[in-house]
Amino acid sequence: MRWLLALALALPAVAGARSEAVVTPLKMIDYEVDAQAREGKQPVVVFDLDATLFDNRPRTLAILRAWAALPENAGKASAQRIEGLAVAQVAYAVKDTLAAAGVTDGADIEAITAFWWARFFGPWALHDGPMPGGPAYVNALYAKGAFIVYLTGRDAPSMLVPTTQSLALAGYPIGLPRTQLIMKPDPKADDEVFKDSVMRSLRLTGSVVGFFDNEPGNVNLMKKAFPKARVVFLDTMHKPGAPAVDAGIPRVKDFVDR
Repeated sequence: MRWLLALALALPAVAGARSEAVVTPLKMIDYEVDAQAREGKQPVVVFDLDATLFDNRPRTLAILRAWAALPENAGKASAQRIEGLAVAQVAYAVKDTLAAAGVTDGADIEAITAFWWARFFGPWALHDGPMPGGPAYVNALYAKGAFIVYLTGRDAPSMLVPTTQSLALAGYPIGLPRTQLIMKPDPKADDEVFKDSVMRSLRLTGSVVGFFDNEPGNVNLMKKAFPKARVVFLDTMHKPGAPAVDAGIPRVKDFVDR
């Protein structure tokens, strides 16, 4: 009987040890940064911005509400439905967001979509909020000696200024040694093709140990380019019709669970 009692007392401790032994994808990158730094190498961690370090749903919501607030739209059913829209209802595509709000008027959908396109890729990015845990995690990596690269599909001509402002306001390290913001020179360039083109530049920066992105195509691409890196998929939102995330690539919702 004594051995049964001893076993019963030991089981919670064993279970606790097992739970403590679980290492999250974020923690694995912590370890890799430490290891590279100890060896005198320059660890590099690459982050996408939209739907990765930033939640850009508030940007879309602000733009849609601005349309609803126009004097010429006062009293419209579409405007009233948009006013009741919540951030959680905002989807990747504007048409899906409007459908969630119950907007069905074809002319209004066309006008709202055009209104959104004219504003989304610019200063309205200041409405974005940091992904939960994002600033703390990126700053922790930076403090360990990581070179932080922001690799985004945003284009420099229209979004360089609001992007740097957003990063600074959110508390992400920017404008400092060991930080770099890489943006598309041409807004018409395909995001995935552009990110593929900067692989050589990343290799010259240092040893890429971590990569975060919300687009399945991008994480698959990065894993092939840097098979030894810890590539993590942000399971937030992504473009419709994206490929499946390759097997073995972990996913997280945010940067809280470290």
